Amino acid sequence: MTHALNYALRKVLLEGETETEIETINQSGSLVDSQKLRFDFTFKKSLTQNQIAQVEKCVRDIINKRLDVYISEAPLEEAKKINGLKAMFDETYGNQVRVVSLGIPVNQLLENPVNPLWKNTSVELCGGTHIQNTKEAEDFVIIEESSISKGVRRIVAITHETAKKSIEAIRLLEKRIDEIGIYSDEKLNIEFKNIREEINDFFNSNSLPIVEKNILKERFDIIQGRAVEINTFIETNKKNKLKQYMDDEVIKATKENKNFLILEFNSEIEMKSVKNFMSSLTKNSSQIPFFGIGNLEEINVLDSNNNNNDLQYQSVLFSYVPDNIVNQNGLKADEWIKNVVGNFNGGKSGGKITQSQGKIVFKLKNEFNVKQIVDLASSYANKYF
Repeated sequence: MTHALNYALRKVLLEGETETEIETINQSGSLVDSQKLRFDFTFKKSLTQNQIAQVEKCVRDIINKRLDVYISEAPLEEAKKINGLKAMFDETYGNQVRVVSLGIPVNQLLENPVNPLWKNTSVELCGGTHIQNTKEAEDFVIIEESSISKGVRRIVAITHETAKKSIEAIRLLEKRIDEIGIYSDEKLNIEFKNIREEINDFFNSNSLPIVEKNILKERFDIIQGRAVEINTFIETNKKNKLKQYMDDEVIKATKENKNFLILEFNSEIEMKSVKNFMSSLTKNSSQIPFFGIGNLEEINVLDSNNNNNDLQYQSVLFSYVPDNIVNQNGLKADEWIKNVVGNFNGGKSGGKITQSQGKIVFKLKNEFNVKQIVDLASSYANKYF
């Protein structure tokens, strides 16, 4: 179908242009197999999405017209007179050439070579193999349009059953994005991580019509932006609630003259959030040592090749000890955390004597025993009071 594509490109890109400008488009190479074709041509700028869509439609129209493919040899000088004849601009031809025409017998072209109607079809000099009728291509889908060198562009397209499957695939993707687009905020936030992987895998693993693919990518980008806004709002609200809960408990424990406070959070705590919690304790000039225990969160552990290898569970811990307690009692935040996480194989910690953080990783969810962590933290802190 390179002949039909060559014709479609000239028809779409050069409609209304001058003869001089028409010469700026020339075939620069091609490769064809039973289901796929590659066509290189000279053109100075990338095709717009609308131009690609028009080219694709033009080729499909040629297929649907069920045009016979006529092939006949003719003297080169006679063939060159045919109005609209196309040839490889750098090709050397013999005295006899092979003329390939879509829909019009070659002898009819030669009988009246200057007929202006001949420009409305594809007529080329070509020695390759060809189908007998355009209907044999079944369908046509452009899956790539790109630059391969200065002034030379490439179109990759698929035909036959591969093209039909591509169209079926884009319809499925369109339907799926329609469904995702009307998800509630809550449903989108909960499922978006899996949705993003699903849609990106679909984009990457299928040869899709490039124009419709780009349209759906734009639509999904809008959905993704909405998901980010929803998640940001929810996470910010959750963090604010957790921080307020901590501040309230610290005030309560201070009024009750407790030596220290160990607090279990009913939600997971991200490492990057610990800094905000610490800042809140410092800002409020808290005078009570604090030990926070975050709820379990699922984590993917990477193997040596940086692939997701195993699902495990993590609890983030953090501790705060005011300067006066460090100096008077000797309790240090980093040693407090270190002592607790040291009782677990998957424990890590780090920090300073007034602020520290750590985490414990469990292979199984039921290995997490918050009472054990509370007891270990309490037992250690009691030694200093």
